[in-house]
Amino acid sequence: MESNLITEDKQKNKLEKAFEILKTMASKPSGLIGLTIVLFHVILALISPYIAPYDYKAISPNTMLLAPSAEHWFGTDSLGRDVFTRTILGGRTALTVTFFGSLIALLWGGLLGIFCGLVGGKIDDVVMRVVDAFLSIPWILAMLLIVSLLGTSTEVLIPALGFFLR
Repeated sequence: MESNLITEDKQKNKLEKAFEILKTMASKPSGLIGLTIVLFHVILALISPYIAPYDYKAISPNTMLLAPSAEHWFGTDSLGRDVFTRTILGGRTALTVTFFGSLIALLWGGLLGIFCGLVGGKIDDVVMRVVDAFLSIPWILAMLLIVSLLGTSTEVLIPALGFFLR
């Protein structure tokens, strides 16, 4: 019984710290604007399948390259697909790829850092030179090479972003 209370207190303290950080960020205008944009993006990504007016893959030769209108808010592309639908549904994919790519980067970078910190010596020096070599490669060129060789699926983008994220 007592251990449950201690666990609940620890969880409550973590939650209070998270709210304190958010409150501190929101107290400055730039932080409030940033939080609002991120929150809007996340909410839009969550509800986008329900508010998307068209199928994002539907090709319509009759509606090619239409200007923005009441029917197509952002217009249509060269294949007649609704740009608004593709934009809000693309935000969902973008959040997924960046979240999991960042998670992979955190995991492998953290594990490599812990390993080098524990071992030290010549192994640490060699690993640091390899990491420096990877950091000298412009990440956008590395990503373009990976995408051109392996494709643009999320299964390719997530590990590639996780490996080259700085």
